[in-house]
Amino acid sequence: MGTGYTRTDTINNIADGNIINASDFDAEYDAIEAAFNSSSGHTHDGTSSEGGPVTVLGPAQDFVASTTEIKPKSNNTLDIGTTGLKFKDMHLAGTANLVNVTTTGDVTLTGAANNVVFDASDNALEFADNAKGVFGAGDDLQIYHDGTNSYIENNTNELFIQGDGITLRSDTGTETYIAADVNGAVELYHDNSKKLETTATGITVTGSIAMDGLHLDDNEKLTLGNSASPDLEIFHNGSNSFISDTGTGSLVINGTQINIQNAANDAVLAEFIQAGAVNLYHNGNAKFATDADGVNVTGQVDISTDLNVGDDVSLTSDAAVINLGAGSEVNITHVHDTGILLNVENATTNAVTDVLKLQAQSSGTPAAGIGTGIEFSTETAAGTLETGGVIESVTTGITPTSEEFDMVFKTMSSGATAAERLKLNGSGATVGNINLNANTLSSTNSNGNVVIAPNGDGEVQLDADTVRIGDNNANATITTNGTGDLILNTNAGSSSGSITIADGSAGDITISPDGTGSVDIKKLKIASGSTAITSILDEDDFASDSATGLATQQSTKAYIATQVAGIGFSSGITVTGGDSSFSGGNVILGQNGAVVFEGASDNTEETTLTVVDPDADRTIQLPNASGFVALLAAADTGTISATSTELSIMDGGAATSDITLASTDNIVVNDGGTGGTMKQVALSKVTSFMTAQGFSSDDPTALAIALG
Repeated sequence: MGTGYTRTDTINNIADGNIINASDFDAEYDAIEAAFNSSSGHTHDGTSSEGGPVTVLGPAQDFVASTTEIKPKSNNTLDIGTTGLKFKDMHLAGTANLVNVTTTGDVTLTGAANNVVFDASDNALEFADNAKGVFGAGDDLQIYHDGTNSYIENNTNELFIQGDGITLRSDTGTETYIAADVNGAVELYHDNSKKLETTATGITVTGSIAMDGLHLDDNEKLTLGNSASPDLEIFHNGSNSFISDTGTGSLVINGTQINIQNAANDAVLAEFIQAGAVNLYHNGNAKFATDADGVNVTGQVDISTDLNVGDDVSLTSDAAVINLGAGSEVNITHVHDTGILLNVENATTNAVTDVLKLQAQSSGTPAAGIGTGIEFSTETAAGTLETGGVIESVTTGITPTSEEFDMVFKTMSSGATAAERLKLNGSGATVGNINLNANTLSSTNSNGNVVIAPNGDGEVQLDADTVRIGDNNANATITTNGTGDLILNTNAGSSSGSITIADGSAGDITISPDGTGSVDIKKLKIASGSTAITSILDEDDFASDSATGLATQQSTKAYIATQVAGIGFSSGITVTGGDSSFSGGNVILGQNGAVVFEGASDNTEETTLTVVDPDADRTIQLPNASGFVALLAAADTGTISATSTELSIMDGGAATSDITLASTDNIVVNDGGTGGTMKQVALSKVTSFMTAQGFSSDDPTALAIALG
């Protein structure tokens, strides 16, 4: 047993369940007090020989020990050490569960390879290289330094850094990387110079932007220029892409060579070469190219609207063709060493085709004299071009709907300016001298006249002794024979004749046939005041049926007034008085014709006799007697059902044959007496009426009525 307390109660008076005497307890207490004085202390090896292990300590047994733990008797009542008396080192092989820890020195957390130290002198929690501050149940957030770089790793969801103002700066704090303010801008810096700043409408960039790519959704626009009203917009609307220059100035694309490629970027659509050509392609083939002289086109040029050319157009091939029209029906071709060939093809088979139309319009107010012309020029021996001929269409009247035009033909003669030789207008043709290389001057107007008339008091001069009339050498001639007489000769056959107009004073002109021939005058006009014609027959009765006699107007009128018969009058015949008679034949009224009777008084009331359109030939005969023709007062022809025999009976006539009466026959009675209406009634109803009146079949009165 170690030094210290030795129990004095050897007889076990002090034991569980015993009543302890005061003397025993006092002696035992003194022994304990002596063992645990401040000078000698007390040791205990915890063996049963020393009374068993000590499990409680302290004046109030506040400290409890067991084989597995050391603890205070009650929670949160004991301190380990004081501010004045401290333990030196504490070594734990397990877990330290501490509610509050306060240390005035360094604290080292030793890891398997790397430590964490709280350095009190530096006021810093120091993590060795690769010692990590780990947060989250699954090590979600880790903060560490690997000896070269520092890391903040977040492995789950988002990493939030919260604050009304957040700034990232250099290690010295003298340069800003990022600055973010609540309800304000986020700013990005380069070398402590702000380059990008967010705004309420987007971002503001100071300097240039270099990027690997930029994506904007449909209808999102890249805008350049004025922020309120952008000058340039680039966007895609879901169907098409647009580069829209909507602001000030022009859209300028600069480059030593600019190519426009297809979507696959494997074919050129257009290329623009500095100090060189502009080339346009179709399906990979160059079709249009500029050069120092102009443009070169490979293939044809189709123009659907106007073509305005400010300089020369050259077709260097004799075979080159200019095609005009939807179906190229108009062709202009150069014929080598000849000139221009103009060809027009259309569907016209029996009408004139206007191959060339020339039009002239004025920017001012048109006046008489405006027109269109064609000038023909030819190089002369002197090497100059001289106008050899001109064709002009010139207005002489410009009033709408009554315009007048002259077609004027001019030619050069003897080196003088081209002068008018022929003028055509609505009055005819005005001609200078006519030289006929052929022998015929004819009119193409069917049945028209050819008029040769002088202008004013001039004369028509035929410088030939003989003028032939007709279309062959056997027809008539007009001959002067150089004598001053004029002889009109018929053909030179055996029955030819002549008319001679002699040059005698007050001589007659005789038209007489040669031999037994006759003078056949188709038309004859006798001027007023001429000598009376006495050789006209006055055939009042036209009895001779002469083919040669000519009746006077007076005798013809008299004969017609008394002898007209069987003549149709399209405007009707009006007889105003007296009798009119026709000795024979029929009077035929035309379609919808009528006979109108004026009556005794000349007023607006007449009686018109018309007929209903017949569907067969009809005949109406008047009786051989004097009297009146009775009319049936019917509303229309459809309500007339009685036959002529029935009407005759109703009018008091007699039947044409005998019949046997039957009860189903009808008889005619006058309904209402004098002035009543004639009606038919069945014979059976007459019998019923007689029976109702008390008559019988053997009654004499009934028999008398039946017999009339």
